[in-house]
Amino acid sequence: MISVYFGRGKKGARVAAAFAEGCGGVIVGAPPRLLDGACAFYGVKPETLHLWRQARAEGREFFYIANGYLVRGPYPAFRVTRDAEQHGGLGEAPPDRWRDLGIEIAPWHYRGRAVLGATQTPWWYVRHGLTLDRWLAGVIAILATATDRPVVIRHKRPPDTDGLAPALADAWAVVTYTSAVAIEAILAGVPAFVTGASAAAPMASTDVAGIEDPYYPDDRERWCRVLAANQWTLDEMRDGTCWRDLNA
Repeated sequence: MISVYFGRGKKGARVAAAFAEGCGGVIVGAPPRLLDGACAFYGVKPETLHLWRQARAEGREFFYIANGYLVRGPYPAFRVTRDAEQHGGLGEAPPDRWRDLGIEIAPWHYRGRAVLGATQTPWWYVRHGLTLDRWLAGVIAILATATDRPVVIRHKRPPDTDGLAPALADAWAVVTYTSAVAIEAILAGVPAFVTGASAAAPMASTDVAGIEDPYYPDDRERWCRVLAANQWTLDEMRDGTCWRDLNA
């Protein structure tokens, strides 16, 4: 039986309950130690970090649940991955779920001027053994020797702000750790550089020193199909669709 762990908040409890129902698991919350067997996490919060570390140290099979890769369209979706925090973005998938989202893939525009550095919440870096300041300082140091372009830093903002589009309007490329900003940029025709294990990696560059030579892949729709096939609605979690897909 899979034990599902989550931190504080109604959203975490709701998502955990949906996944547990669909996989025949049990909702646990944030106990002192893991129960026996496989585990699932809705994100990793300060109150569940010790459980996350235990799972990794013991080599437990785990499922990681977080907000979806492609968040527009008819369904608010959540990604679920086995033994990874994000899907690798490789492989093939039918077009149906991607087409249902109604998202356009913009042509590569090649006209940007500035490098956009997109940060994530400070906690994200901490749980990966980094700090936001250290990651950002490292990126800025590399860019200083690799390009004369202006560097614009965009810190993570609440979802009800003006969105990413204005920041991408003059972007030559986006540099981030594992943020979904990279996915959004690639869809908008702006190349991306990712320095961590990101679902955007197959469509992005990973060496920031090559900022003047971005990657412009020509198979973005294939990648989008894969990402769309690896995110599910709460209803699809509850009715077992997600669990069946993960075990197909």
